[in-house]
Amino acid sequence: MSSPPVPSTTTTYRNPLVKAADIQAALTEHGHFLNPRVSFKQASMSDMAGLGRATGVHLNVLPANGESTEIHHHMHETEWMYIISGSGDLLLTPANMQPPPEGCSVASTTPTVPHNLPLETVPAAVGDFIGFPGGPGEGLYAHGFKAGPEGCTYLVGGTREAMDICTYPFAEKTLLIEGGKGGSRSVWDSKAMSDPRQPRK
Repeated sequence: MSSPPVPSTTTTYRNPLVKAADIQAALTEHGHFLNPRVSFKQASMSDMAGLGRATGVHLNVLPANGESTEIHHHMHETEWMYIISGSGDLLLTPANMQPPPEGCSVASTTPTVPHNLPLETVPAAVGDFIGFPGGPGEGLYAHGFKAGPEGCTYLVGGTREAMDICTYPFAEKTLLIEGGKGGSRSVWDSKAMSDPRQPRK
């Protein structure tokens, strides 16, 4: 029986294990370009493990009553959350994204968003899992998340597609992402809408 091949001494192998201490050390402050109220710490565990091009998995730490993002919905990417500690409220409104007309370039088409959408809050606590399918059509939510008075630590992740359209209904913006992680981004105005939340500070 022949011996197994010996790895080349010039090849560098990535350790697939990402240690807890390294994850904690990687936590950095993040915000959101459309929402000045957003402030949280995040460590991208998927990037640390070399999975960044296909999928995203992050550890997020929200302060007390902190917001995680601007309310949004993806045309192509899916998202999920799993609550590790603390609690919070999901902020939900109907997405109602419509696909581009047949034969029309996605880049030249703004998904339509109806006016005067309601805003629903749904409590989420330790051990709860939340999934947000992407896509057009009825029955889907645009979403955000706000931590409770004790703050919230959670895992968040999803797919990373080569192209995606993300609508921000209350910010009246639409984001086009081409080339996946690290690719080009462009933002344009969506239809004007009323925001049932408190005025922005």
